[in-house]
Amino acid sequence: LGSWGGGKYIARLSRTFKRSPIVFYAIAEMLIGIGAFVVPYLFGISKILLQQTGESDSFTFLILSAVFMTISILPWCICMGVTFPFMMAFVKEIRNTETQSFSFLYLANVIGAMFGILITVTLLIELYGFQNTLWIAGAFNFILSVTAIIIAAQYHRTLLDSKTHKARNAKLFIQPSQRQSIPLSRVILFTTGFVSIAMEVVWIRLFT
Repeated sequence: LGSWGGGKYIARLSRTFKRSPIVFYAIAEMLIGIGAFVVPYLFGISKILLQQTGESDSFTFLILSAVFMTISILPWCICMGVTFPFMMAFVKEIRNTETQSFSFLYLANVIGAMFGILITVTLLIELYGFQNTLWIAGAFNFILSVTAIIIAAQYHRTLLDSKTHKARNAKLFIQPSQRQSIPLSRVILFTTGFVSIAMEVVWIRLFT
């Protein structure tokens, strides 16, 4: 849902609010970071409500479990889904001629997700427990959000400065920023994939 909706509406959002897609990426990461702390609280409420439904293998218990789990996790997972199309839209915005960005960005995101599963299950949960692992993941989300805001500010200044130069000078000014943004985007999406899947793993096990 997040990936589909993000890809479908990011151009409209950028035009409506006159902001780069990287700004909306920063907002999504901030919301995901908040989710690290909100989901356990929602699970606590769900537990209290589920205890009043009877046996854990009853039809009512199982249906309500699915409902509570969806309510608790779905909003944050949608935010996780929008991160990739938002970042991809930013890369397209700064470098319209780029033909390989999607492959490399997707690869970085998937590799990050793989490590998110492996390291969370084998190390983080065992060493730090559920709550501390969520705090770590949430902190990384906030760092990603701040990083995206800094990139957005630099990009905005680049656009403003380019308008004050001649076309030749503006082109020379923008190109270094473009070259730097592509590899940085891969690092950001690797980290996004890592912490997002790590949080999902913890949430599922915590709910169980």
